[in-house]
Amino acid sequence: SATETQDLRMPVERAKLPDEREVNTSERFEQGRTFPNKFWNAARFALMNLDGCEPAPVRVETLPVEDRWILSLLATTATEVTRELDAFAFAEATKRLRDFTWNDFCDWYVEFAKGRLRDPITRPVAQRVLALILDGLCRLLHPIVPFVTEQVWQALGSIVPSRGLPEPTSAAESVCIAAWPSYPDSWHDP
Repeated sequence: SATETQDLRMPVERAKLPDEREVNTSERFEQGRTFPNKFWNAARFALMNLDGCEPAPVRVETLPVEDRWILSLLATTATEVTRELDAFAFAEATKRLRDFTWNDFCDWYVEFAKGRLRDPITRPVAQRVLALILDGLCRLLHPIVPFVTEQVWQALGSIVPSRGLPEPTSAAESVCIAAWPSYPDSWHDP
């Protein structure tokens, strides 16, 4: 619901809970809840499948097409979001992050990864790529949903403290102090 040039109407109504407490509610609250919830559920799936993930070098050019596809989209998204934030185009940056997270990562990549995560031969590489994507999403989404990303970052750090491609590196203690993501030009793969 981010806009650059106009305010959003926020109709708030009082509602009574079953325990007799009164709270403020709005349809906008429900709309705003769905995106963090979608990211949270995808992150939980990823974290449940990262047990036993061993950091190791990965040659990006040898990855399956679905991994190269998501890395290319992540690199493009990071470049564009950085440009939009630098230009104070917060609505565009937010929309781009929502589209990448919801459509590309949650709806497509997580589904692509499921079969590979069940196969002991393909699992290690799928885990490394999944950890990297989750790491990048936490960094990119942090200005927008900071509490959710910090929770995911802490959980990710306890399971995979060293991550990254092509060489894993130790992750920052908190996403708040993690470097803003930038990825090699070679990841842009049409």
